[in-house]
Formats: sequence, structure tokens, C-alpha cells
Amino acid sequence: MQLLLLFFSLLLPFFLFAEIKLVFCDQKHPAFHPNLERVNQLLYAGESQRYSLTSGIIWSNDDHDLFSVHLYGSIFSCYSFDKSQRTLLAVKSMEPIAWEHPITGKIGRGTLLYPENLDIHPVTNQIAVSEGSGLIRLFTITKSQEMKEVKSLLPTRKGWLHGIAFSPSGRYLAATMIDSPSCVFIFDLAHKNYKKCHIIENTIEPLYPKGISFSCDETYLAICYADRVGLEENRFPRSEIHIHEFHQKKGEANEKPCSIFSLDGAGIETIKFHPSGSYLLFSDQVLHTIGYIDFDRKNGSLSNYKNLIEPGSFDITFPHGLACSHDKKYLAVSSYGNDSVTIFEIQEATEEAEIQEE
Repeated sequence: MQLLLLFFSLLLPFFLFAEIKLVFCDQKHPAFHPNLERVNQLLYAGESQRYSLTSGIIWSNDDHDLFSVHLYGSIFSCYSFDKSQRTLLAVKSMEPIAWEHPITGKIGRGTLLYPENLDIHPVTNQIAVSEGSGLIRLFTITKSQEMKEVKSLLPTRKGWLHGIAFSPSGRYLAATMIDSPSCVFIFDLAHKNYKKCHIIENTIEPLYPKGISFSCDETYLAICYADRVGLEENRFPRSEIHIHEFHQKKGEANEKPCSIFSLDGAGIETIKFHPSGSYLLFSDQVLHTIGYIDFDRKNGSLSNYKNLIEPGSFDITFPHGLACSHDKKYLAVSSYGNDSVTIFEIQEATEEAEIQEE
């Protein structure tokens, strides 16, 4: 036994388990929308009620800027992040300066229509916004920090859009629809007018597809399913995360998932692959927490659910949007509950394995 313990003690430096943790940096609240009380409504997420406020969040400009959308306020907000001071500065709120009707092609002036989430193209830096109106709208941000709409996509079926994600190559754009019959759309942006679209039907209602994310090597597509919020409390919420193999040349995902991770009592809104490719981060609006699950890039399996913050800590309630900075060092969280954008520093903590003699 002593020889065995000596052998393991020599190997101990190799038995290390890497975990990530979050360190609070700063938090800001967007400008209050004057019509918010008139248009907003208290809805149940699990057994608690909340308004639909700050929803999606993304990084831009080499992680110096952030953009968020406000669901019922229909606000698009810009922030500046100072890495040296780890402080967040609210710059301005803005509205689109132009819009294009997806059918008539008419150019006009208008506002966002219930923006849920947004993502940024890895090459062109165009911003895609999913709306409750059923539209996907593509914008550029001018040097004077104004939104200029360049394109609108109208999926083949009408319904409330929720999650949205560009693939790492920028060729594909995926979006989730939560109105029944719910589904996932995958658009091929290399195809003329973006009309080539692959659809994954939802077969597990009353869970609906919400968050969506491509793996870093673009070989997997993650979709999270959860209950919809409603006017009545839900005492038994649950969520599932499905991993599908994704075929880059075809722009299609396997209909049958290669792995499923179930979470009883959870209400997952958004999922994001960490840039390292080893973790899948998620926001849980029922348990008021941010967490992650280990991801095996070899077989697409998920394991080891862990919370990164204690429920309700850092004044975060009903978290919705997530965004990892491109340098892998920061995580932005947008929350319905306290109508805020919060920045955390991502730190990697290494724990040594303990070997005990029985």
C-alpha cells in the first residue's frame, strides 16, 4: 500500500481538475423607457413573477464595447468597458435609423419590435437581432454609434423568435422559434437572399427551444429547451439541453441529438459555448443563477452541472443574456429582474485531486 501511495503521489501534479469561477467587475442599468409600464406585463418564470426588461447582450470592437437589447422597451443600448479599471460605462441608447420590409423591400424608419437576443457576425461585425415580431434583423453600427439596418429575414413560418447565433465561420445563422409549432431555423448566409434554410422541428413540447449556440469548431449545435413564461405560476419547471451533430458543408444538423442533459427545476434561457470549447455556459431565470456544464468535444456529451454564482447574488435576478468576450476573460450577463448589465471576470481555478488511504 505504501508503494502504491508513493506512485500516486508522484502522479499527483497530473491529476488536476480545471474549473472556472466568476469575479464581479461592474454593473449598469439602462435608461428607463417612458412607455415601459404601459406595455409590460408581469409574467411567471417558475413560481416567481418578473417583467421583460434587458434581454440580450453581445461584445464588440475587440471587447471594448457591448450592446444590449431591451425587450418591451424596444431599446438598443451601447456600453463601453474599461478593462484596466474593470468598469462599465453606459454610452447611449439608440433606435434603428432605417428598416427594410422583408416582402416589399420598402425602406423606412422604425423601432425594434420586441427584441429578444442578438449576436455579432465574426467577420463582418453585422449584428443580428431576433424579435418577437418574427423578424430577424441585421444591422451595422456606424462610427457615430448609430444603427443602420442592412437586411431583414422573414422565416417561412410566423412566430415569436427567441435565441439567435452565428456559426464561428459566419456562414450560418441559427434562430429558435417558441410559438407552436416551435422549431429551430438554420439559414445559409452564403446562399442568395439567405433563402436556403434547414429546420429542426421541436418534438418535446411543452418545452420550447430558447437558447442556441454553435460549438467553437462548428461541428455541434446546442439547443436549450425550457417552459415558456406565463400568467400562472409553474411549480415544476424543467429544461433540457440537446447537442446535435452539425454538418458544415450541408448547413444541416442531425434531427436526433447525440446527447441530452436534463435539469429539473431549472429555467434556462440562454446557452453559450465558452471560447475554449470545453464548457457550455447558461443562464437560469428560475433559479436566478449562471452556471456551466463540461462539454466533451470528442463525442458531444455534457456532464458536471455547476453554478458559477449563488442564486440571486450580485443583485442578479432572472438572468437572460450571456456573452463571452473574445479574449475569454470576461462574461457579460443581462438580467430581466433588476434590468441590468453585469460584467464578470472569468478566472480558471485548478483543484488538485486528493488521494486517501482506506
